[in-house]
Amino acid sequence: MLAEIIKIKRIERGLTQEELARIVGISRSYYSDIENNRTIPSGKVLLNLNKTLKFFKINDVNNGIK
Repeated sequence: MLAEIIKIKRIERGLTQEELARIVGISRSYYSDIENNRTIPSGKVLLNLNKTLKFFKINDVNNGIK
């Protein structure tokens, strides 16, 4: 399911696998493995993908905390 979401968001933004991989700082082949559900991205890669694709809404951990 994550792989499908990532692929849909990439296509919506008009990016190729190569372009997104370059932005995120990974190889195209590694990105392809993520998108085709052959591997699970590391936390760091997942956060970098989210910075570009915005598929998770990450709340500010300090929001509302006094």
